[in-house]
Amino acid sequence: MKLSELSTPLVYDFTTKLRQGGRSVAMRRNVLTSLKTMLRFAQGRGLVAQNVAYGVRIKSEDRDGASGPLRPSLHCPNSMP
Repeated sequence: MKLSELSTPLVYDFTTKLRQGGRSVAMRRNVLTSLKTMLRFAQGRGLVAQNVAYGVRIKSEDRDGASGPLRPSLHCPNSMP
């Protein structure tokens, strides 16, 4: 694919295909980081006008993970001081 044909929706589609292909979150992040680096290099050389992958993020699939420290009154209501 030519750099001029690359767009942000295509980058999102690419990351979705990686996810559907069974790639881990870490691997998808590494691939996206490499793509962003290549586009940043091309932009510095004047080969592309903008880095279309700049705003693309890979979100973690671990939604059950802790979002901060546990608070006794909120997470364990029976253990109030």
